Amino acid sequence: QFFSTFDGQWTVTSAPDPEDPSQLVSKVKYVVDVRPKGPVPIQALEWRIEKDVPTNLRAVKTASIDLGQEGVMDLRNNLRKERSSRPITVARNAVRSQAE
Repeated sequence: QFFSTFDGQWTVTSAPDPEDPSQLVSKVKYVVDVRPKGPVPIQALEWRIEKDVPTNLRAVKTASIDLGQEGVMDLRNNLRKERSSRPITVARNAVRSQAE
């Protein structure tokens, strides 16, 4: 895995359609938090983000259509719990191994 953290937060708001201000469109804002594992050349980091962000946005779109906002938030929280529990378990095992 290229990143130690690759997470995003998205919000959806209504906004006037630039082509027809009498109509509303959905405006999606996606903020990405990425942290590479160790030193990485900027170009490699930018390339990886450029490849991963569209995939993540498609997943957000699919989840929002399939699950609705409540389902998306539940899924997001469950995935975060899974990701955060894995490193903690590994770290505990590593510390125990060193102490033994």
